[in-house]
Amino acid sequence: MPRFDPIATPHDFSVIDLGNRDQLLAVGEEVFKAATSPTDLANFILNAKSILQQPTLRNGLDPKAVAGKSLNVVVDTDDVINIVIPQVQTSFKDPQEKEDYLRRIGFIVLCGCR
Repeated sequence: MPRFDPIATPHDFSVIDLGNRDQLLAVGEEVFKAATSPTDLANFILNAKSILQQPTLRNGLDPKAVAGKSLNVVVDTDDVINIVIPQVQTSFKDPQEKEDYLRRIGFIVLCGCR
């Protein structure tokens, strides 16, 4: 099953369009546990790669894709909202493709912030 690429996915996607609802639910459960339990949060921060590579998450993080790389876990609070600056595509076939891409980035940022 192909991995979900938030940048390559059109901005009007629904959960069904992401392809693997079970995977999304499993990731959501892990993040929810971390958000609601200080013990689970500490564990998630220390072990995010291994947690997100669990077989139950089916096609979670690809071990080869994250080998030798760090994975940063940041937590929004009432006083702090984190915005992730992604690696981005830099060449486009035309201005419309760039505009569509910028909309997807904007969507991801706005959905990632509360």
